[in-house]
Amino acid sequence: MEVVLAGIVVAVTAAAAHFSSPARRALYRIRRLRRVDIGGAREGTPVLIVGRIQEVSGSLEAPLTGRPCAAYDVVVRAGNDPFGPSVLREAMATSFTLRDGTGKALIRMDLGVPLVRIRGVARQRAGTMLSADRAMAALVARHAPRIRPLSLRSPLAFVEHIVDRGDEVAIAGVGGWEADPEPDAHGLGYREAPRRFVVAARTRGLPVPVCVLDDLALVRG
Repeated sequence: MEVVLAGIVVAVTAAAAHFSSPARRALYRIRRLRRVDIGGAREGTPVLIVGRIQEVSGSLEAPLTGRPCAAYDVVVRAGNDPFGPSVLREAMATSFTLRDGTGKALIRMDLGVPLVRIRGVARQRAGTMLSADRAMAALVARHAPRIRPLSLRSPLAFVEHIVDRGDEVAIAGVGGWEADPEPDAHGLGYREAPRRFVVAARTRGLPVPVCVLDDLALVRG
């Protein structure tokens, strides 16, 4: 299921679907990509770029804590263990720009559903549906039609990860170059018009979907 609201893409999935075969295949392809500088990215072929998030489009808040962010990845797990079996997962991202010292990239999240895997900046809450606060209850309610019914007294662990301005992330996807409508000192040489590399989740049929990763151990240099 995908929902597009004001330039923000929501990927709401039950845990089993989130780890479906297509998602696993996509992650496998991404792990085989070698990192390239943004300035050296080639159009029309899968690339893996790493940089720090700069400008963030839209207003996105993490669902449990209300923290502003560029993307979040929330998992609800059975039991009190933050590494226990997954009950549901919700990921959301908004468009943002990325820099790495060689160039600028616009990561567009308003044209399709990205694959978000975030591990850093975690906030955890534990409880049951009887003790859940409004944000926790709302998260579960959004997924209720797609998950097994939860006992009111069953212990649950809510784990929320985000990335935001200044965080270093890896982006995998297919993109192309365009004139930068907001040029600055990070543009190309003075003889060339400033450009930016645009990565967009344009269709489901691309070799690699737009993927946001903050675990740089997965990146091949």
